[in-house]
Amino acid sequence: TLRGRYRANGLAGRVRAKTGSIANVNTLSGYLETGSGTWTFSIQLNNHAARNREALKRIDEIVAGIAR
Repeated sequence: TLRGRYRANGLAGRVRAKTGSIANVNTLSGYLETGSGTWTFSIQLNNHAARNREALKRIDEIVAGIAR
């Protein structure tokens, strides 16, 4: 779920996306509203060795990077 995930970095309400996960796979695909328009993104971490929280943190860092 995205509930509460983007409050700390100011992206709450600007990210509309669908999460997905299964063993060693985490995904996030959706839309990001920016000052220059709407960006579409799809991020997939497949067969990773990271703990789930670390994988989600990395995905969130990528989304924040797109927003810059």
